Amino acid sequence: MRINSRGTHVASTSAYEGGCTWQRAAVGEAFGDLAGWEASMFETPFLPGGSRALAVLWLPDDLRILDLDDPRALLERALRPTQIVERNLAVTQSWAHAIWDERDPHDAAALRWQAVQWWS
Repeated sequence: MRINSRGTHVASTSAYEGGCTWQRAAVGEAFGDLAGWEASMFETPFLPGGSRALAVLWLPDDLRILDLDDPRALLERALRPTQIVERNLAVTQSWAHAIWDERDPHDAAALRWQAVQWWS
């Protein structure tokens, strides 16, 4: 995830450099519900020996980004602003999967969007 100069989140589906071999990766917030940040938030009791981490990612400026602050983008997908920012995994996964499945109108094999951004 990248926070751009407008303060919006940008989640990318592009492959990351530096060890990730996935063709596509989705990035989401893991710490959004926490009132404060402390060392214990990095613990992963469900994964012995594991740990969460924070990272800064530099993404190309020419990514095809769907701006979910644009009312037209919401209207085209029959979405309401509350569906974007609510903390309901089933709802957010549903619209996210639909967006990732959109294809480039000029190349049906290519993703239409490489990233999604919104303010929260």
